[in-house]
Amino acid sequence: MTTLLTLAVFALTTSVALNAATPLPLNGPRADGKDVDAAFALASLSGMTHWGSAATIEKSLPNIIIIYADDLGYGDLSSYNAKSAYSTPRLDRMAAEGIRFTDAHSPSTICSPSRYGLYSGQQIYRSTGRGGGAFEGPGGPSYLKPGTLTLGEMLREQGYRTGVFGKWHVGLTWLDENSKRLGGGFKNALLIDYEKSTPLVDGPNARGFDESFVTPNCPTTDPLYIYIENGMVPIPANQRHKRANLPNPGGKWRWDNDEGWMSPGYEFVEADLLFYDKMQTFITGHRKDNPDQPFFAVLSTQICHAPVLPAPKFRDATSALRPRA
Repeated sequence: MTTLLTLAVFALTTSVALNAATPLPLNGPRADGKDVDAAFALASLSGMTHWGSAATIEKSLPNIIIIYADDLGYGDLSSYNAKSAYSTPRLDRMAAEGIRFTDAHSPSTICSPSRYGLYSGQQIYRSTGRGGGAFEGPGGPSYLKPGTLTLGEMLREQGYRTGVFGKWHVGLTWLDENSKRLGGGFKNALLIDYEKSTPLVDGPNARGFDESFVTPNCPTTDPLYIYIENGMVPIPANQRHKRANLPNPGGKWRWDNDEGWMSPGYEFVEADLLFYDKMQTFITGHRKDNPDQPFFAVLSTQICHAPVLPAPKFRDATSALRPRA
């Protein structure tokens, strides 16, 4: 049986790339030509999270879970801040049983470049030769170019089963009816030819993940509002989203919800609960079917980012002055 490592990744601005306490000399090209910067943190975790002989460590690898949160401040968790406006006992338990990082640095202040940093272990300049913005609409192609060793691919090479659930947001290749790649922008969403575009050539399943259930951009902020499951789009976007159809806690917390095109039945308020359920299904199914194989799962959430749309079960759950809880 593999041991379970719970690794929580939190955001100081939008997203955080972590530096391990002891840097590893892993940068540079591999024999297959792929960069190995992506190995900077996780390669050391199998050693840091085991107590036992070297032989035991070699035979067993930890399960790894990353919770990726947008706009969660360093002081928002009671495991980091005893004076936090609310307690976070479950996350505190993860911090106690796993690893609590106290030296974390964001590779960017916005979504897409910082996610590129997490998945590749590199600065966005390695992909673009310059900076990089946050994708909107059918924006792409992926910042994770072919030949870039990703976190998921690195772990899969070590025998892990890998999954990612929630916000992807590193760019995707979308084609129109003439097989021409579309650029970003909300209007271009109606030009997508889903049959020609899927399975996505640069989606999670083509970048090191065995299973995925993701949104192309911010789940409740930036259209295109669709779900992508294992490189396919079950329901295309053909309805116009209006923010007036969403709740507005406190009369002011619906801002940053851009109007655009959405799939019928797309969920805004309970988006993160849906992603959680998908990840839980992945983990429980894997542990039942392959208990001796380690897994790697990423839960990429939206809830701390505006718009603030807590699910009904969480509304008024704390005495904090703001509706984020």
